[in-house]
Amino acid sequence: ASGNRDMFIAALGSATESVWIQSPYFVPDEPLLAAMTTAASSGLDIRFMMAGVYDKAVPWWVEQTYFRPLLEAGARIFQYEAGFLHSKTVTLDEDLTIIGTCNWDIRSLVLHDEVSTVIHDTDLTKEHRAQYLRDQESCREVTLAALDGIGRWATIRNQVLRLTSRLL
Repeated sequence: ASGNRDMFIAALGSATESVWIQSPYFVPDEPLLAAMTTAASSGLDIRFMMAGVYDKAVPWWVEQTYFRPLLEAGARIFQYEAGFLHSKTVTLDEDLTIIGTCNWDIRSLVLHDEVSTVIHDTDLTKEHRAQYLRDQESCREVTLAALDGIGRWATIRNQVLRLTSRLL
């Protein structure tokens, strides 16, 4: 059931310019997080857009514990605030788009049977990149300064709850 995760890791490893991701949830396992940080630290334009209006508090808090290594590696994180973001897409460079049912969380990546379609089409990918940029206009960008402002008790709460990440 880790086929989607392996595909996402392969996409991150084969990109030459950019990987733009949309998923309402972000609770990656270690191999996927390592692939994301490696891609970002190599100079690729790695963007992750997720729900900024959340439907479940615990995953929202846990997600914050994964932000710092990505931001420090050079990735950008956006929280969509014009409603609940439910898109599950990956745009690789300028010629590949992945659209499916798979969230970027452990349950979808490892436990559930999810479906993704890989589309190798430059015109469609250009359209999708343009839509991503339009969606990005409705986002708040997460920064290291914002993470530092979360507060000590919230940080501890989030780290403790991360222990439940395989259940989220």
